[in-house]
Amino acid sequence: MEQIVLIILFFFLLLLGIFHIFEEIAMKAHEIIPSVSLTKYLIVASVIVSVQTTAFLGIALDMLFGYILGIVVAVFAILNGIVHTVGYLKVGKEKKLSGTLAAGFYTGLLLLVFGTIILVFLSLHLAGL
Repeated sequence: MEQIVLIILFFFLLLLGIFHIFEEIAMKAHEIIPSVSLTKYLIVASVIVSVQTTAFLGIALDMLFGYILGIVVAVFAILNGIVHTVGYLKVGKEKKLSGTLAAGFYTGLLLLVFGTIILVFLSLHLAGL
C-alpha cells in the first residue's frame, strides 16, 4: 500500500516540476542571470525532468536506484521551494515576480511541500528495507 502512495506522490512531484518550468518560463526566470538564454534554460530544465522521470520509473519498478535518485529529487524540490520563497520575501511589497528570484514561487511552494512529504516517505520506506 505504501508503495502505491509513494508512486502517486512522486507522480504529482513530477507534474509539479513540469508546471514549475512553465511558470518560470512565463515569469522569465532565465533573465536572472544575463548570460543564460532561454535555450540554455530549457536544456537544463530538460535534464532535470529526465532525472525526475528516471527516479519515478525506478520507484515504480521498486528499484533501489530509483529510491536513491528519488531522495536527490526530493531534496532538490525542497531547495527549489526555499530559494523561490526567499526570492519572494526579498521582492517585498513590489511583488514584481517576473525576472526575479521569486519567479516560480507558487509552484515552488508546492514543490517544497511535496518534496518534504516524499522525503519522509522515502526515508521510512528505505528504513524498512
